[in-house]
Amino acid sequence: LEREDIAAARTYIDPRIDPRFGHPIWRRIAAFIAAWDDAWRDRISELYFEFDAVAADRDAVLPALFVCFEALPAAETRALARAVLDILGASPFQPSPAFDRCFDLQPSESLPHIGVMLSRPDAPLRLNIRVQAWDTLVPTLQRIGWDGNFECLSRLAEWLTEFPEVTVTAALDVDSIVHPHIGLELHFPESEPSPKQALAFLTTLAERNLCTPEKHAGLIQVLGKLISPENTNAAWPDELILQALHDSDHRLSSLSISLTHFKLTAYPDGRI
Repeated sequence: LEREDIAAARTYIDPRIDPRFGHPIWRRIAAFIAAWDDAWRDRISELYFEFDAVAADRDAVLPALFVCFEALPAAETRALARAVLDILGASPFQPSPAFDRCFDLQPSESLPHIGVMLSRPDAPLRLNIRVQAWDTLVPTLQRIGWDGNFECLSRLAEWLTEFPEVTVTAALDVDSIVHPHIGLELHFPESEPSPKQALAFLTTLAERNLCTPEKHAGLIQVLGKLISPENTNAAWPDELILQALHDSDHRLSSLSISLTHFKLTAYPDGRI
């Protein structure tokens, strides 16, 4: 959600409108959005709601929430992150030394967002650290006390330097420690890579067995495609039909399929 959508969400996340929003997690999300509306509009730019899967019981579906910060000095980002976590947590947030290191030892503006796994009660916090260059990835992780497989990560970074246009964000799970598995989010200079860029990189991943043949084949078929009610046999979502009926020109919408980034996960045993 961008700023105008966040403001609208304050109206809709209300148990008087839908009883599902009476769940304690949704109530905490509503309290956070109210705080954003009152004080954080200029410092939090976007929210992402992430759902693990479609549950058999639709009422049981709960999100993880990713909070995206504007470019701020690390100390300001940390203070804001702590205030956000105080609201979203079931109890006041108690930062660990590992959490503090992730902020204290980074250049300004290098922590673009945090992820709060509200749907997974025992899950650690997700902290994303924007790495300045490939050759700084390993030193950055060493400074903050990451205890993962550096040999595996070094091999991965070595061949990824073949793509100098790709930047990396390290997605870390943090509670009392910085956990040894790591996600590498790989971004192209544009907000969305062109289909040609994405397919070339996807093919390289498949050649290195970092993308399954099934995913490779499926993405090749749909990347860059525009889907509309006229060119699909699938039922069009009810929400989009209702939106079209409310619009003045009564036109049905279309869906564009694209990629914002790639993500590789490195595990302590060397698997990627």
